Amino acid sequence: MICKAGDKLVVNTSNRHLTLKWSDLEHYRGERGKRGAKLPRGFQRVESVVVEKS
Repeated sequence: MICKAGDKLVVNTSNRHLTLKWSDLEHYRGERGKRGAKLPRGFQRVESVVVEKS
């Protein structure tokens, strides 16, 4: 995993950003062979991802 419990994941697009808390990430995580949920509309073309350590 990229981040630890308590960290925040910031998803950046060309003109917006979305901050996901650790508890929010479970919704987007998928099991082996399965996909997780898609990111919200407007955040599907990700330019960068940043982990904010707590």
